[in-house]
Amino acid sequence: MQTMVDGLPAIGIIAAVLGVIHTMGSVTEPPEVLGGMIRSALVGTFLGVFLAYDLVGPTASRVKQVCVKNINFT
Repeated sequence: MQTMVDGLPAIGIIAAVLGVIHTMGSVTEPPEVLGGMIRSALVGTFLGVFLAYDLVGPTASRVKQVCVKNINFT
C-alpha cells in the first residue's frame, strides 16, 4: 500500500500533463471548452494527491500499525 501512496501523486501529474496536451491540441476551441479541458486536467492532479495523502496513506499507516501490533502479540 505504501508503494501506491508513493505512486499516486505521479499518476496525478501524468493526468495533468496529458490533459494539458489534449487541451493544446484543441486550442482553437472556444474558452468554455478549453476551461472544461483544463478543469479535467486539474481534477486528475487533485485526485492523485488526494487519494495518496488523504485516503490511501492513512489507511496504509493504520494497516501497518495493526500488523505490527498483531505480530508483537503472537
